[in-house]
Amino acid sequence: MGNRFAGAADLAQRRRRRLARTDHVEDIPLPITSLSTGASSLPQQEARLLRKVVSPRLWKHLSLLAGLPLLWVVLYGAAGVPRPSVMNGFSGILLLLAAQLATIVGWLRARSATDFQGHYRAWKWLAIGLAAGAALILTDSASVLPDVVAYLLRPLTGPLESARKAVVLVPALAWCGFILVRVLPDMNRSVWSQSLLILALLVGIVRFMLVHTPAVTSISADTLSALVLASTYAAFASMLLHCRHVAYICNDAPDGM
Repeated sequence: MGNRFAGAADLAQRRRRRLARTDHVEDIPLPITSLSTGASSLPQQEARLLRKVVSPRLWKHLSLLAGLPLLWVVLYGAAGVPRPSVMNGFSGILLLLAAQLATIVGWLRARSATDFQGHYRAWKWLAIGLAAGAALILTDSASVLPDVVAYLLRPLTGPLESARKAVVLVPALAWCGFILVRVLPDMNRSVWSQSLLILALLVGIVRFMLVHTPAVTSISADTLSALVLASTYAAFASMLLHCRHVAYICNDAPDGM
């Protein structure tokens, strides 16, 4: 009888020791290994609004990117509408949407707790450049822009005849270099969006070289407009996919930045 009570006492003591060890383990803080995301750092109302603008579902973005070419084919085949005008209008709208997505990316990147070098500011300048490009395409004023800039600079530089294109070309190349140096490395966590932006730049450079070659008269307006459309479509796809990445996957700067 006494042995039974002694065994019960030992069992109760072992149980108290086990509970004490369990409580001690639960008090130990666990290491934080998850990446911070843009949506999780937003207030509930802002996060809900972001979810309405940019869906976290990848298949929705891919469906949109697949449906845009079909919509363009329908508009392109519409009777009585000049084809270059349709392509330029479509390109301007895509570039304007890409500028808005770049603004959202910059806003989300600014909320990152690990970025202390201000790389997110480049997204705001990218958005301004994309919006300016959209305005030039929609107003069809890209061809007259060198004349306008040369006229505005005449009081400072005098008449510019042969250098009219240079006053636009040099700032444009500087802006493209700024994108390559600041924005592209910031997209290292999203390879697809980074590759699409590089493709957009390359197609834009090819279109620019074709316009400024002696054989420009042999290139149709449809071909030039198609290159603009391809470049703006790749830029829009890049901004859309990267905006989803920054909003729902990770908004931190890449390692080493």
